[in-house]
Amino acid sequence: MAEAERRFLGEIEAGRDASGPLLARDGARAQLSKSEMEGEARVALARSATMAGLKLTKGQTAAGTAILAASDRVVLVQGNAGTGKSSMLLPVSRLVEAEGRRVVGLAVSNAIAKRLGTEVGIESMTVARFVYQHAVLLDPKASNQQRDAAISRLRGSLVIVDEASMLSVRDATKLLQIANAAGVARVAMVGDSQQLGAVEAGKPFTQAQLHAATTVMDQNLRARTAEMRSIHDAAQCHDIGGLTRLIGPNTIEENNIAQSAAQRWVGLSVEDRMRTTIFVTGRSMRAAINYEVQTLRNERRELGGETAGTFSAPS
Repeated sequence: MAEAERRFLGEIEAGRDASGPLLARDGARAQLSKSEMEGEARVALARSATMAGLKLTKGQTAAGTAILAASDRVVLVQGNAGTGKSSMLLPVSRLVEAEGRRVVGLAVSNAIAKRLGTEVGIESMTVARFVYQHAVLLDPKASNQQRDAAISRLRGSLVIVDEASMLSVRDATKLLQIANAAGVARVAMVGDSQQLGAVEAGKPFTQAQLHAATTVMDQNLRARTAEMRSIHDAAQCHDIGGLTRLIGPNTIEENNIAQSAAQRWVGLSVEDRMRTTIFVTGRSMRAAINYEVQTLRNERRELGGETAGTFSAPS
């Protein structure tokens, strides 16, 4: 294991049993046992979800309960594709805010941070911006006044990291160093290690799951049919043989893929075209299909003005 990864895991360990339940500011709740607190959290979570018009799955409930009731500062949630991570975070955030705590959403990219903020209804920013704003907590030369100001903004808060698998080990370590120094109540790292990889060196989210308890959300909410759920499960488990058997009946083999795809798409009604997307494996195939589509549409006189005429075949 690299030294950088050891430092990252050391920050997770530093937060072990260093926090407490996010709903424990009530004096009576603070006296509850772990199992009792988890029960309280599940009830509160279900109520909050109902108020938001949501019904949570078992996986969503388990993940939300872990975030609300854990005693560790860092909580890991492995949310497989389509399992409703944002739908789980929304009622969690409302409960935490009702306790008078700040909730901050983070992501590696600005687009994901904005989406998180919109879907969950919380302030959000990139991880880089968050680290920059609280860099004084990483600076041994910072004054006590500077450090106290930064700590006051973060102490007792919930920090949610969306698509945590995209975090580099460097940024993840800095984030947790700040969280530990400021007394952040919870850092919820939520993502899917099988989807988006780190944009820089290291795989801290994957490494963390090997060394710390992780709550798994695996019930796909996007797959509406039994067939699609089976396909999703096979893909999630990397069962290539099973996946091939499942999609086999709906697979068509063609010698000229670009021409065939273009003919099938152009042959659809205008309404069906709007609902149909052609996915390709690379730029050259995309160029070839676009050429075939434009050629066929031109032959049908569907293109007018400057777009009508001949088209150059992709090189």
